[in-house]
Amino acid sequence: MKDKIALVLSGGGSMCVYSTGSLFALIEKYNITEPDIVIAASGTVGVMAYYVAKQYKEVKDIWFNFVGDRKALNPWRFWKMADVDYLVDYVTREKFPLNTKKLYSSKTEYLIASTNNKTAEIKYFSNKKKDDIFLSMKASAAMPVAYEIPVIIDGERYIDTHVSASVYTNILKAIELGATKIIAFDVEGKDYPIFKPLFALLLWLMNKEFKKKYREGLDKINNFKKPQDIDLIFLKPKKPLRIGVLTNNRELLEEAFNQGFQEAFNNKKLETFVKSLN
Repeated sequence: MKDKIALVLSGGGSMCVYSTGSLFALIEKYNITEPDIVIAASGTVGVMAYYVAKQYKEVKDIWFNFVGDRKALNPWRFWKMADVDYLVDYVTREKFPLNTKKLYSSKTEYLIASTNNKTAEIKYFSNKKKDDIFLSMKASAAMPVAYEIPVIIDGERYIDTHVSASVYTNILKAIELGATKIIAFDVEGKDYPIFKPLFALLLWLMNKEFKKKYREGLDKINNFKKPQDIDLIFLKPKKPLRIGVLTNNRELLEEAFNQGFQEAFNNKKLETFVKSLN
């Protein structure tokens, strides 16, 4: 039986540049360019939209010339630390136009994860359903505190949360969709100290339905166990990244990208895993 291959990526803001480097190793060394499923969230949604549309060059240009720019990310701009509108409306639509025709016609099913601001249900927007890719990216990356408002789609409000951005949440979705071989990209790194207390306050202000469902999502993450019939490999930093969620220093972004590329390129377990694909 043919394997059903999925790439699943966590969020993590600027730290996702490490995962992008790992992704380029998959492209350049193993020619993995058309998996069956791709699931991304938060900081990886733009990268993977270009990946599915096979616009690889644009990805590096955006990371190094636009994410590494105070217009996109600025931890001192308290009202909008992450300017998602700038990244989506200007960078993705105008400066480096995403080829939506290729994206929607791709054989790869591309899912973008976000959290319903009222119910805490995880919503997956899909290229197969012809969901608006630009609004979907905004909904997934609308991080409370860093971005000023939830994103409204079909009358529902969506935000970026730890649950929807978790690689484990989205591995479970890939398994639900029938994936048998999963490459999971996950990043760990430092965060801005202000985020945790502010998000705790936001959670406290949410309704009971949201709190209950959100805690259930956290429990699924904490209790994750890989099913025995699923082949799963994680690509994570082997040494700590020198960047955080809102880092906009080009030199540090390039360093993290190169680290991701080299660690994946030289990963013998990954090499064995890829050889096992059929």
